[in-house]
Amino acid sequence: ARPLITIRGDRFAELPGMLAHEEAQRLNLLTYINSPSGCVGKFILFMSHQWLAEKEPDPKHIHFKAIVDVLRQLSGAQGLRTSDIYVWLDYHSIPQLNSVSIGMGKVAILSLVNYAMYSKAMCIIAPDAHHENGQTCNFSTYMRRGWCRAEQAAYMLKNGFDNLYISDKSGLHLVSADNLRSETYEAFLTMAGDFTCCDHKHPEGVPCDRERLVDPMLFLYYCALEMEGQTDNELIHKFVMENKLTIFPTAMEKQTDKGPVRVNLFGDLLEHVDALRRTSDFVDALRRISGIQLRHSSDVPCGGDEHGPEAHINEFQNASELLCGGDELQQEAAVDVLRGTRQMKL
Repeated sequence: ARPLITIRGDRFAELPGMLAHEEAQRLNLLTYINSPSGCVGKFILFMSHQWLAEKEPDPKHIHFKAIVDVLRQLSGAQGLRTSDIYVWLDYHSIPQLNSVSIGMGKVAILSLVNYAMYSKAMCIIAPDAHHENGQTCNFSTYMRRGWCRAEQAAYMLKNGFDNLYISDKSGLHLVSADNLRSETYEAFLTMAGDFTCCDHKHPEGVPCDRERLVDPMLFLYYCALEMEGQTDNELIHKFVMENKLTIFPTAMEKQTDKGPVRVNLFGDLLEHVDALRRTSDFVDALRRISGIQLRHSSDVPCGGDEHGPEAHINEFQNASELLCGGDELQQEAAVDVLRGTRQMKL
C-alpha cells in the first residue's frame, strides 16, 4: 500500500491553516508510515470532512480551527500529548497535483480506504459553515458526500464504533451503539452518496467514482462478513447483510455529457466472495497463487525485508490485514482473487 502520510498534532496546531501536501512536504512537516507494523504504538487520527470550496478545502479556516480544538480535547481525553497524535487529513496526506477524481489509480483509491481502516481514531469535522457556492454545510450535508461515506464505512468495518468522534455545532462527542444518529448508518450506503464527478457528468469518458470504489467496497463486504458473531459489531453486520443489495448495487445509471449510460458495478461479485469465504481461507489462497507473481518481483514493499514480498505476505494473519497492508502487487492480486479473475489453486 502507499505510505500513510500524516502531520504530527503539535506541528499541525502551529500552522496558520491547512497546507496542501506539496507545501507540507516542502516544509518537511510530513511523517510517513510505510507499513501496518509502523502503525503500532502510534495514535493515528483520521480526519474526515466536506470541502468548503472546489479548489481548496477550508478557505476561511473554519475546519482547521475545529481540528485544532479536537486535538486539544482528544489529547486530554486519551491521556496523550498533541505530539503523540498523527493527523491524517486529505489535503496534506494526498498529493493535490494528482487528485482522487482525476489521477488516482486503483491502488491509490484502495489505500485511501485503508488509511481509515488502520487509524486509531476517526473524527468527522462538521461544524456549521458555508460552502463558497453559498450552500450550508453541516453534519447532514457531510453525510451525503460519497467519499465521506466511504471513509466512515471503512473505519467502522474495521474498528466498529471504537474511538469514532463527531465534531459539530454541539461540540465534540463520541459515537457509540447507544447514541447513534440515524445518519450514521448512511455511511454504508456509499454508492448512493453524492459525487462531484456525477455533477460534472463524466466528460470525455471519465470513470465515475462509484466504479472506482467497487474494489475497496468489495474488501469492505469481506470485512462485514468477518464481523458475524462479534458482539460489539453485531449491529453493523446485521445492517450490512440486510441491506447488501442497496449497499452493493449490481449496476448503475451513469450520467454523461452524451446522456445516461448503464454500467456494471458489483454484478455477481458478492456471490463470488461468499463462495471464496466458504471454500478457503483468503490469505492462504493468496499465498498459493502469489508465488510466481510476487516472488520474482524486484520491488520490496514498504516495511519489507531482505526476504522479499513473499515473506511480507506472512505478516498478515487475516484477510483485512492483507487487504489494508499489502504492497501494490499484493493488493492487485487480492483484487483479482476477490473478483475471481485469478485462478486459485485450492
